[in-house]
Amino acid sequence: MQSVLKRVLTVIVAGGVTLAVLVAGSSAWSRFSLEKPLDQTLRALPGVLQVDMRQQNGVNIIGVTVSEVPDLSKTYGDIERAVSSRMAPGTYRVELLDARDAYLEDLYHTIHFDIAEAVATGGFGQAAARFEETAREAHLDRWKMWVTNDRIYVQLHRQDAYLYQIIERPAV
Repeated sequence: MQSVLKRVLTVIVAGGVTLAVLVAGSSAWSRFSLEKPLDQTLRALPGVLQVDMRQQNGVNIIGVTVSEVPDLSKTYGDIERAVSSRMAPGTYRVELLDARDAYLEDLYHTIHFDIAEAVATGGFGQAAARFEETAREAHLDRWKMWVTNDRIYVQLHRQDAYLYQIIERPAV
């Protein structure tokens, strides 16, 4: 009886050790074959300051801190292409990190209603005019809004602070 118990315990311990080695190996493989090359690729892009990767609920969150850039849609497109070339759709989410302050957040809160209405109605001309008027009245250093088939890009700059917001558009 003791020899059977000893064998069972040996199998359980060996299985546990094997599982631990496999998990550690998988994590190391992921780190050196995916994360490190992606980190290097992203950091080489103009405007990218820092990259942080983590997992949340089975999704790879790619946090990218971006400096002040002249064209947010181009910068984000470059980041998205770099990530999508290494990761399957639906397995990741890119989060852009900026240098926003409370003033810019409040201003964005004011204009986001116009943007949401434009997404729902297609009235982007009116939203752009109100965006322009609001940004001018707020005495921003510069501002831009781009509308593409799949996203709306908002860029607000004031002194050393800048806010980047990307709004996904529903598929038509």
